[in-house]
Amino acid sequence: MTIEDVMYKIRKEGKLIAEFMEWEYDEDNDWYSTPHRVCLDKVDYLYRSDYDNEVPAELFEFITSWDWLMPVIRRIIDELNYELPEDSNLIGDIMYGLVDINMNETYKAVIKFIKWYNNDNKRK
Repeated sequence: MTIEDVMYKIRKEGKLIAEFMEWEYDEDNDWYSTPHRVCLDKVDYLYRSDYDNEVPAELFEFITSWDWLMPVIRRIIDELNYELPEDSNLIGDIMYGLVDINMNETYKAVIKFIKWYNNDNKRK
């Protein structure tokens, strides 16, 4: 897998998370409006501030920042009243990643949950 493939996958997963979080997408500017100001560690010449509500997908930090990932986990926990399949370990995988303080495993489990959640909602 090339670096371009990896970056494409990360960007696609970031958009998946942003949509799960119900962030509004501005197609004209190719950015998402967040409900809160976020710190942009990867600031480029387009940004005058380190904090903004409008974030392009390539600057999402769900895969590298607990500050970005934890609100997503909070949203997942809020969705727990949603019926999970009996044989599912979707929430357990997230919890194991958190207990181990393993961001990569937690991130992968979050993506797995959101994909399941989106597919299950399409069936209903």
